[in-house]
Amino acid sequence: MIKNWAIACTAAAVLAGLAPTVGATMLYNATNEEFAVGSTPPTTGPLGAPTSIDGNLGLTVANGGGLATGNYLRLTESPGEAPDFRYDIGANRTSGKVSVSMNLLFENLENYHVYFRETSFSATSVANIQFRSNGAIDVESVGGSVSGGTYAAGTAYLLEANLDLDADVMDVFLNGTLIAGGRTIDDVFGSAIIGFEFSSFGPSPGDFDGVLQVDNFRVSVVPEPGTMALLGLGLVAVATGRRKRV
Repeated sequence: MIKNWAIACTAAAVLAGLAPTVGATMLYNATNEEFAVGSTPPTTGPLGAPTSIDGNLGLTVANGGGLATGNYLRLTESPGEAPDFRYDIGANRTSGKVSVSMNLLFENLENYHVYFRETSFSATSVANIQFRSNGAIDVESVGGSVSGGTYAAGTAYLLEANLDLDADVMDVFLNGTLIAGGRTIDDVFGSAIIGFEFSSFGPSPGDFDGVLQVDNFRVSVVPEPGTMALLGLGLVAVATGRRKRV
């Protein structure tokens, strides 16, 4: 009876929209565990490898004293055009709901960015999340720019963006707190770009001191409500059938 009740509760939660991530399909999962500590990750081969790395970006696999247990990527910059690296999910998505998340730790305040773009090398941005050198966060898209709170050096963050490519809107969360809701976006998503902005154009050595840690870059497709409802009804049917046979 307890088991049947648990199944029914799970189904009810699904129907009520309380378990939106159940059944999500993972498109990309870069954990960095397959790379050797101290090395630069390859740009071909493993699915979790970056698509490209700018020449003036130091991208090194690190372990310990950072984001979490296990490996992560540590970014440093050198003079030149704003350095960054890119993840490409392999195919553009123009419909449905896509969830993007990553762990970030900023070792100091600088100008950092996370871009979502149509493709890895497209100039068309779906959204830009700017971490400014004054500790402010700005979320930019075709719907304009909005202040998204603040960040601090030495603090670990979970950055999450939920993109609805049918309604063309996006919600952005930082450590579970909504920092930008219902932002209008371009309706194509194919890549994420992580790196530095503007700082490499500065004239003084102090403009090249940004250090950023990144880990667990993940992209998932979230099932539509109709699919979740069917799953919930199926669970209810299973629970009811078992109860009748008891």
